[in-house]
Amino acid sequence: THIREQLGQLAKNRAVICAGLLLGVVNLSISINAAISMYYLEYIVGNVELLTVISVVKIAVTLLTIPVLPFLLRRFGKLPMLAFGMALQGLSAVWLAVLRENASPMEVILMSTITTLGLSYANTCCFSLIPDCTDYTELHFGSAQAGLINATGTFTRQFFGAFSTLIVGSLMALVGYDANLPVTEPIRAMIIHIKVWLPLLLLAVTLMLIRLYPITRAYGQQMRAELRERRGEH
Repeated sequence: THIREQLGQLAKNRAVICAGLLLGVVNLSISINAAISMYYLEYIVGNVELLTVISVVKIAVTLLTIPVLPFLLRRFGKLPMLAFGMALQGLSAVWLAVLRENASPMEVILMSTITTLGLSYANTCCFSLIPDCTDYTELHFGSAQAGLINATGTFTRQFFGAFSTLIVGSLMALVGYDANLPVTEPIRAMIIHIKVWLPLLLLAVTLMLIRLYPITRAYGQQMRAELRERRGEH
């Protein structure tokens, strides 16, 4: 009965549902990017060795930029930074749509770096929504339910992430991809389409979920003030 009540509260909790879906969508973006990148480097760029350089650049960019994210979150807000992060991946997708198969190794590295930076920011921003969700839940449903909220986020991340291989594999199979057969032009075109259109689609879904998310920056401040008053804090 207690679990049923919790699930009933969860079904009415728009903040937790939106935050969980945002975590899932961002994780799906990360997983799809990882799944299609090897196909792209091997069959479009024709240089799998670039993966080593890209990996080193990704690590360096992450180490250098993530420490400044708390400042950016305070300065611009969580939702704008989340949208900005996903928009960076969208920018990389548009750049690839222009270049198609003609990207130079340096352009490939730059596009990958922009995508990594954007997804790193978006992922971190999603996790930063969880404390707001616990406050929202306490204010509207009487208790914070931190364990349930974290479990919901973990479930949606794993659930959405598991679909990345299925999505990429199904789309590649649709154009006749077989690792033991020569790569055809439709297969190369599909790799480009996946790297261009799926990030743009997931950006659109993210923007829709951000619009539905009930905790704006102003409401977050109001919410915490009400909770302090309710708890008798000053």
